[in-house]
Amino acid sequence: MNSKLVIGCVSLVILILVGVIASSSNDDDTALSTTTDSSMNQQEDMSALPVNLSSVIQTAIASQSEPNVVILDVRTDAEWNEQYAVGAVHFGLAEHLENGEMPDLERDMEIYVYCRSGNRSGQAIRIMQEAGFTNLTNIGGLDDWVEAGGETTSGVDSSDQ
Repeated sequence: MNSKLVIGCVSLVILILVGVIASSSNDDDTALSTTTDSSMNQQEDMSALPVNLSSVIQTAIASQSEPNVVILDVRTDAEWNEQYAVGAVHFGLAEHLENGEMPDLERDMEIYVYCRSGNRSGQAIRIMQEAGFTNLTNIGGLDDWVEAGGETTSGVDSSDQ
């Protein structure tokens, strides 16, 4: 037999095997992806900033006087003492949530969470969601609150938990 023909046949077999292996791997990835997607559907991730952030913050401002609504500040004590949203409750991410402590709030309350930029509030939401809180919204940072028309104040407030 011609050596070029043998090399060609071996190459073809190798390409076919690589294709079969790659196809099998993709099927495994698809199965994993489907499993992950169905797990996420069971518990929606509420940590992302809403697309219509300003509108969501305005809704939070308008409804914050309702008994089942809380504005939750998860920044540090120093940041809280400098300035915070009027009517907010302080419960620091690093001081409390990351240590497994949860705010004394009903698990199904409507809770709007903010920090400085939206990053820590997203982290706080994921932690609280794992603890059974079901109605959480990331409203970004204190600057977003102000830009949407929210009022702020400074100093230690009696609502600090």
